[in-house]
Amino acid sequence: MKLSAVALLCMGLLLVGCDGIEEPDRPLESNQPNQSADEVQLAPDITEPNNRDNEQTKQDEERQPAEDRPLDVNYEEADRTAEDVIEDEGEDALDEASDGVDDADTRQEDVNKADSYKFEVPEPGEFGSQCAENDDCHSGLCVPSEIGYICTNVCVADCPTNWSCKAANIGGQDVMFVCLPSNEMACEYNNQCEAGSNEEESCGNCGKRTRSCSESCRWSAWSACSGEGECLPGITQDGVCGFCGHRSRTCSDTCRWNAWEECQDQGECDAGSVVTEDCGLCGERSKHCTAQCKWSDWTACSGQGQCVLGSAEDRACGNCGRETRTCSDTCNWTEWSACEDQGVCTPGEVQVEPCGKCGERMRTCTFACGWGDWTPCTGQGECVPGAWKLDSCLNCGLAQVTCQSDCTWGERGSCLGTGTCWPGAVEELACGKCGVQTRTCTDACGWGAWGSCTSQGVCTPGQVETRECGNCGVATRTCTSRCQWGAWSACKSEGECGPGDVEACGNCGRRTCTSQCTWGACNIGTVDQYEENDTKVTARVLPKITDHDGDATGLYANINPTKDPDWFRVHITDATGALIDPWVRLSQVPLGQTYRLCVFYECNQASGVPPELKCIHVVGGNQETVKISVAGCDDNCGFNCYDNGGDMFMWVHAPDGGSCSSYRLDYGA
Repeated sequence: MKLSAVALLCMGLLLVGCDGIEEPDRPLESNQPNQSADEVQLAPDITEPNNRDNEQTKQDEERQPAEDRPLDVNYEEADRTAEDVIEDEGEDALDEASDGVDDADTRQEDVNKADSYKFEVPEPGEFGSQCAENDDCHSGLCVPSEIGYICTNVCVADCPTNWSCKAANIGGQDVMFVCLPSNEMACEYNNQCEAGSNEEESCGNCGKRTRSCSESCRWSAWSACSGEGECLPGITQDGVCGFCGHRSRTCSDTCRWNAWEECQDQGECDAGSVVTEDCGLCGERSKHCTAQCKWSDWTACSGQGQCVLGSAEDRACGNCGRETRTCSDTCNWTEWSACEDQGVCTPGEVQVEPCGKCGERMRTCTFACGWGDWTPCTGQGECVPGAWKLDSCLNCGLAQVTCQSDCTWGERGSCLGTGTCWPGAVEELACGKCGVQTRTCTDACGWGAWGSCTSQGVCTPGQVETRECGNCGVATRTCTSRCQWGAWSACKSEGECGPGDVEACGNCGRRTCTSQCTWGACNIGTVDQYEENDTKVTARVLPKITDHDGDATGLYANINPTKDPDWFRVHITDATGALIDPWVRLSQVPLGQTYRLCVFYECNQASGVPPELKCIHVVGGNQETVKISVAGCDDNCGFNCYDNGGDMFMWVHAPDGGSCSSYRLDYGA
């Protein structure tokens, strides 16, 4: 990178101010990943003189003006010296840079006086002394080096013996040159080890690790442990073997496992194995080896067949015949053979055939599977098929009747010479309400006159009748098909009460039933003076109090109507000289009730941290107190902010419904 005389001049003027250049506000740091003997890096174990070991000190440091902090520097051209500038830009550029540094009052005279400098602890603020911030140095430059943060000066060509003029890059600005200690001086200061030497030690399981000494005479970190063995000498490893046996081995001095010892305490079988054997009628049973390598008992014999291998049996079949079967090699019966030596019929079988006038006879099969004798002809008909006769027919007429093929007389033919009815016949006709009127056929086969309507019912089929019932309800009944009233239906469309009825409502109210059988409005009874306060938005605002104990106060209220919650809001002022510790006590809860009290707090300071919501349950006859801490309300509001005041919300509600009787609520801070 080319450096102009103007750039060097501006770097020199950093201590007195240079227009257009912002003074750095952090210590100088190196950005070189691999530095040579002449490069600069921050010594890792140098501790800043001013140890910031509490949060307040850190906050004070953050508020520190930028000009009091060490410079934040990258040594991106650690090997670039003033001689490099002369070579790149000529002596004129170096002269211009020198003039700029003299004009900037960089205290170059301190550098010149140090030509005969030897490693000694300088006075605070002097060239080479330890520092924590720029203001600790007379030169105003506090930078990191191989011996920690030190006071130094800008330079052009000359630095004291064992010091080098190195290029430093302040973030976002041009390169400047400062005096930094050489590796020889760093070694004299650090003196941990001999530069370039190495060290080795044992680690892990017979392993080795190493570290090397840097050019600034500081030890590097230990390398990873390498060359380790399998185990730690002397330890013992146990293992399972054989049939639930056990064995062990030890680790040798060379971190290798010795051979396993002989397997001890084995069982009688391999855990999980199974053996089987034949049993019963071609069946099988088994036993298994347990987790303890012991044989279990034999299982029950399963999968057995039906018969003894090789046996045979026969049975009757068909018409007095026989069939056989044998037991197979799986102990199961084969299929039955064909039925042999049968007779002509089955014992008990009956054979029927026609006889006579459509009659029938039958014979039965004997126990020897042969037919017996025929029975006499039975079940004969009344005529011979095809014969005919004249028969009287309705209404004084005659009709021809013919014998059918089943030996029964067929239907009459056309009735000739008939009247309108059969003598003595009676005809009925419905009339009125399920009544009946009749007429009778004369001997001349003609109808007589209709009689009067008799046996009538009380209603017309399908007719509906209604009546009032219950609480403004209606019942109905319907006329049946027999002209009689059916049963009254259930009372329908009833109201919710009887006119004039009175009942309790809410916690202590009363309501009356109207003439339409509906309940009138509930007269809820006594309510407290703080209604309506059912929500946080409508919370009753109580008089303000302070955190003085004498400001504690209380009130009486009730839960009416049923489950009607009460919200209260009181502002608490954090007064000087008193400790603010808000509390709320709920007492005199009506017997048989359980009330719930919830308290939460909104800080005056929007940046504060309010306490969490707290809730308790108080059973009738008892009292409970909620205490909250508002110490977080003044967090984040400034150094001199001590305001823990705010609004306290108190919420009382009754899961069981509540009561007209009052409860008591006391509160204070």
